[in-house]
Amino acid sequence: LAKKNVSSMDGFTRIVDNLNKAQELMKAGDYGLAGQTLKSLWDSKKKDPLVVQFEAGIVTWYAECLFAIGELDKALSTGEIALKLCKGNNDTNGTLECLLTLHEIHRYKEDAENAYATASELVSIFQAHNQTERVEEWQQRAASVKKGEPLNRVVVRVGEQVIEVEDLENHKLEGNIKINYCRNKISLKGSREWISKARSAEILGKFDEAFKYATEAAKVDPLNPDATYLQGLIQLSLGFCEEALEFFNKTDELAPGWFNVKHYKWVAQQMIERKIDRQAYTMCRYFELDNKEELKIEVLEEYAAKLKLTAPRAALFLGFGKLLRRKNQEDRAIQALRTGLQAEETNPDIKTQLLFTLATCLEDAEERDKLLQEAVELNGNILTSVMAKVTILTIKNQAN
Repeated sequence: LAKKNVSSMDGFTRIVDNLNKAQELMKAGDYGLAGQTLKSLWDSKKKDPLVVQFEAGIVTWYAECLFAIGELDKALSTGEIALKLCKGNNDTNGTLECLLTLHEIHRYKEDAENAYATASELVSIFQAHNQTERVEEWQQRAASVKKGEPLNRVVVRVGEQVIEVEDLENHKLEGNIKINYCRNKISLKGSREWISKARSAEILGKFDEAFKYATEAAKVDPLNPDATYLQGLIQLSLGFCEEALEFFNKTDELAPGWFNVKHYKWVAQQMIERKIDRQAYTMCRYFELDNKEELKIEVLEEYAAKLKLTAPRAALFLGFGKLLRRKNQEDRAIQALRTGLQAEETNPDIKTQLLFTLATCLEDAEERDKLLQEAVELNGNILTSVMAKVTILTIKNQAN
């Protein structure tokens, strides 16, 4: 009996150690190895019946790992097994976790019927536990997938509530307001880890390494616009303008209006036509990446003074104005932003951002409101345009 108890303790320790190992690997972004660890543990239940007690959790995590690395069909079938196990154990938290993963798998596969079904089931669970805010959130999500989600849109979040842009005027905007892109699918976690590595390498000027990481991100998740967007930026840094333009076009197909993709499509075309040199692009990107702000001001002022009108002055002065604002140099910021708006080559994407940023600097309410309205109507950058609209509505709410 003593030997049996010791054996049980050893088995328990082995299971817990492997679960902890898998959890640490998932936190570190190594979903492939985490999945292997969990699969081996799950397979061992034939030899160690104690594993059955942990099976629901093991399979739930395994499904998440499979989804993270793009093994969609395996993730779906494994997630369905996990859901059945959690329901059999009357495990509400486990059931919620499984449904959340399955919902995102169905969205990724653009299976609206099953995405709607999982969202509706989540609504029922939240209703049963009187979680009113979650009920409203998931009712809205269910309605969105049933209606059909666009590839990319901008939504406004007020607390837990998600508001579509066309419904903004029907809501009182106050409190914690966030404005985000919302795609019809999430980017896979495994891909996001490669993106993080790519960005770190790009900041250090290791462009070949950064491109390799961004390419790995695209392999894991071919539908992740961050991957193709970053590939395009890195290709511009390396001087491969035609290739960069292809990546930007792909990004705009995956997620229309993604961040500054329209601007960089314009930059790539201008570089192909030799209207913008590589040094000018490098300065724009340097502005976005480098954290040595004092150096940026010195370098930009010196470089901007030498720029010809054919260079991307608007983008440079947008960055310069934002930087000066962060350093509480409002007058200089306003001057820089006005200079950017006067540039002859201002494209709609950058002009929208210049209009909004300048408007939020001004004390003159009449000019401020005029610039905000112009930013909304121009809609060159979809995120900034919504920011301008939210600002207008917030000002009106405060006035009332």
